[in-house]
Amino acid sequence: MEIPVQHINGEPLNDEQRKYLEGFFAGLAAHGVSLAMSRRFPAAEKKISLDDLIFEERVKHELHPLDAYDQILENAVTNKSPDKEEIFRFKWNGLFFLDAEQGGVHGAAALFPAAC
Repeated sequence: MEIPVQHINGEPLNDEQRKYLEGFFAGLAAHGVSLAMSRRFPAAEKKISLDDLIFEERVKHELHPLDAYDQILENAVTNKSPDKEEIFRFKWNGLFFLDAEQGGVHGAAALFPAAC
């Protein structure tokens, strides 16, 4: 059986890969499925308008929360309260901001899982 794939990442298939793919495509053929049945369509490019996103998705699109560590450090050094977007981002790093109006101490609290 001729398999439609002969190379992976520019290198020819080894015997194990070839045998696996022959069996895989033979199984597809036994069920009446072939690659000729599928057609390739170019992926449509989606332009995302930030105005169409909800707050959380907009904030994540602007800067991924796990990439906000430098902002956490800068806020700590300058003793700056985080804005609304930063509060959302910092939650991903386990930091929850409580100000005096919310019954907390002005600052950030880190939540760590309890030791077993």
